[in-house]
Amino acid sequence: SSMATMIADVTGHIEYANPNFSALVGLPPEAILGKTFWALFASDAQGWLKRRHVGALTTGETAESDDVLQRQSGLCHLHSMWIPVRGHDNETVGVCWKARDTSDQHAAQDALERSEALNRAVLIGMPAIMAVLDSEGRIVSVNDAWRKFAAQNGGKHADGWIGENYLTHCGPEEQAIDEGAVANAGIRSVLQGRRDLFELEYPCHAPDEERWFRMLAVPLKLAGGGAVILHVDVTALHRAHDSLARANSTLETTVDQRTRELRLALDVLEMFTFTVSHDLRSPLRTLIGFSDLVREEAGEQLDGQIVSYLERIRLGALRMNGYLDELLKLSHLSHGDLLLTPLDVTAMAREIGAEEARRAPERHVEFVVAEGLTLKADANLIRAVFENLIGNAWKYTRNRETARIQVGSMVRGGATVIYVRDNGVGFDMLFRDKLFMPFQRLHDAQEFEGHGLGLAAAKRIVVRHGGSLEADARPDFGATFYLQVP
Repeated sequence: SSMATMIADVTGHIEYANPNFSALVGLPPEAILGKTFWALFASDAQGWLKRRHVGALTTGETAESDDVLQRQSGLCHLHSMWIPVRGHDNETVGVCWKARDTSDQHAAQDALERSEALNRAVLIGMPAIMAVLDSEGRIVSVNDAWRKFAAQNGGKHADGWIGENYLTHCGPEEQAIDEGAVANAGIRSVLQGRRDLFELEYPCHAPDEERWFRMLAVPLKLAGGGAVILHVDVTALHRAHDSLARANSTLETTVDQRTRELRLALDVLEMFTFTVSHDLRSPLRTLIGFSDLVREEAGEQLDGQIVSYLERIRLGALRMNGYLDELLKLSHLSHGDLLLTPLDVTAMAREIGAEEARRAPERHVEFVVAEGLTLKADANLIRAVFENLIGNAWKYTRNRETARIQVGSMVRGGATVIYVRDNGVGFDMLFRDKLFMPFQRLHDAQEFEGHGLGLAAAKRIVVRHGGSLEADARPDFGATFYLQVP
């Protein structure tokens, strides 16, 4: 037997002890026999052990007790039986003590009680409104938040409807129009094991305001079944959603209005640009024509100074005509749909470089284009960007004995960026804000020709694609332009 067994005479001296009893007291059998058994235990246990022994001798009846012994390894819980031992004449001659170690059962019971206490504390203290239903839908347990919720919504008892069937509070399942009937059907499906989760949002008309709740029902994973019901107050979420919807509506109205105003402004600007360009061309042609006519009719009669003046008038008019052409091109960049297609930028850049080389065959330029450069963009517009960037690199390296121009790519911020780099004259980054503005030049027009609109146009094209165009440079150390299109 797993029980510790000991037989002692009427004076308490041990006459028999089994191995389990030896293990209980921590002594070998030879050190136990003949000893007073209560003397083998700690002093705090000797008193009640002796009283149990005397009680069995006095009453002559078997007694049971649950006791606790302090041992070196800790507390030991025992379930004991004190059985009188009778002689031949039926006289009580001793006591048999049988003890079973119940420490494991006590530990399990204590753990269960602590777990139940913790669960009760969690249930009661949770801010969420919570109830536990049995398999029929009856409320068996609720927390404080549920009691308050029930009281605010027709509950007549302070216990929060415990013992009542919660399905009757939801409404008949047959009336599947209102939230109560939907809730009834949903909870019933959870109780019957047909679904693992039921959710429903519903309005609750409190005396002072309308509030919104989300109800959740989940099955109770116990042998008897059941479900846990939660009601979460989502009023603040609904109000935030309504505010966001109103804000979005207002924003959409504002955006529509601003878009119409912007379209009107762009149309007016384009009309103005076209009208100005058209109206200015006539007097420019007059200037060019009459200056040429004066030179033809009275050329021999004019001294060199006058001829120089006429030539300057003619060149100024031609330059102005070029400005008007570029201004019209710039205005047109803001209109029309983008035709986005995959582009081979490597091939495009090499074609542009070859065209530049044909225009200046006397120059020595190291023109390197990386393999595999691609973009998804409008082919005509992006070509205009690279024509400007590569053309500028060609122009601003003309004073270099050996010009170096590189078109490559890099990854920056997780995005692929294509760059055009040269070893030309560069520019001071203090003036970078002017770089992409129309008619703003960072170099002398006498040294480097141009209208001051190329980079402005390139920037506008890239921005229309949702991308960015940036530059980095140092005077006399060249420049690099970085293009990124999503």
